[in-house]
Amino acid sequence: MSTRFILTSVALAAAITVAANSQAADTALASSAGVQGNPALAHTIARNAAAQQRVAADLSRGRLSPQEAADLQTQVANIYRAQAGTLETAAAHPAQLAASGQRLTSALHDAEAARRSDAHADRLDRMHLHVAALRDAEQQRWIAQGLRSGHLSPTQAAQLERTHQWQHATQLMEAGVTLADPARIDVRGSLACGADVHIDVNCVFEGDVKLADQVVVSANCVLRNTEVGAGTRIEPFTYIDAARIGANCRIGPYARFRPGVRLAEEVHVGNFVEVKASRLGRGSKANHLAYIGDAEVGRRVNVGAGTITCNYDGARKHRTVIEDDCFIGSDATLVAPVRIRKGSYIGAGSTISKSTPPGQLTVARAKQVTVPGWKPPRKK
Repeated sequence: MSTRFILTSVALAAAITVAANSQAADTALASSAGVQGNPALAHTIARNAAAQQRVAADLSRGRLSPQEAADLQTQVANIYRAQAGTLETAAAHPAQLAASGQRLTSALHDAEAARRSDAHADRLDRMHLHVAALRDAEQQRWIAQGLRSGHLSPTQAAQLERTHQWQHATQLMEAGVTLADPARIDVRGSLACGADVHIDVNCVFEGDVKLADQVVVSANCVLRNTEVGAGTRIEPFTYIDAARIGANCRIGPYARFRPGVRLAEEVHVGNFVEVKASRLGRGSKANHLAYIGDAEVGRRVNVGAGTITCNYDGARKHRTVIEDDCFIGSDATLVAPVRIRKGSYIGAGSTISKSTPPGQLTVARAKQVTVPGWKPPRKK
């Protein structure tokens, strides 16, 4: 097996040979009777050719070594051939669909073994994720086509999808991930996990998701195109879209991250907090009931309950800057554009529309008045 990774001119020739052999095999498959009346199969063959061209382009640009390109082309060709065979089975023998899902991942076993044994593990990891994402996208595409064309019934499509998800769960557990229930996880893209990762039930992972060592994802969470740092805990019912989360953070429960969120280490974002297009520095906290949008939050900042950044004036978005070591009292309204300077304290219930001086308490609210002799109205 080790000789496969000796980068010589023989590997380049192997890459070219694999591409040629794959193209010849697909040409023969396209001319067979199985393509007739099966547009999904014809589409699969076309997608294989496009994938092979992308690998060849990466090889020519130096993004892949010759041996990596040869390995990747082999895996891509095998995956598409497995799908083509499954589509032919769908047309002729629908009852065999559930078992045929096993063929979709068998072509990845060699790549996984190579990833574990080769010294260039990082580059092979990227190759493996590329193949896995390619497989998942094609899986969803041809299942949808099978439903539209009538080759698959809704029951058969659901059975095939569960078989596919069970394969994902099996691969994760074999890699050391702890799943509370392998029957209740959905991976709709690629999921890369470090050591000692724990995933509770009913979690959905979409796009490219990466979980570092000792990450805990609690029940009923959705993560999309997100990276989570080591030791971070995501509490139940949290939705995270296109975020980069640092190490040892605490997120949720019931938190929502919209695209563009970047958290440093040891940040706390608690229940019913929404964050959008914002950066939070190390050790900052927004533990409950807040909206942080289009903001730059420094280190060791405390954002009180009910705080909002008013980032939209009806026509344009504006940014709020909160510098290090600030304390934002509960129910504060920060009207952007505004800067809360280092060490500022904002009194609870204040509406801040002007930048504050550093290290000072700023209060902006109506004076409290007690009306003597006032009586509540009475019903007649």
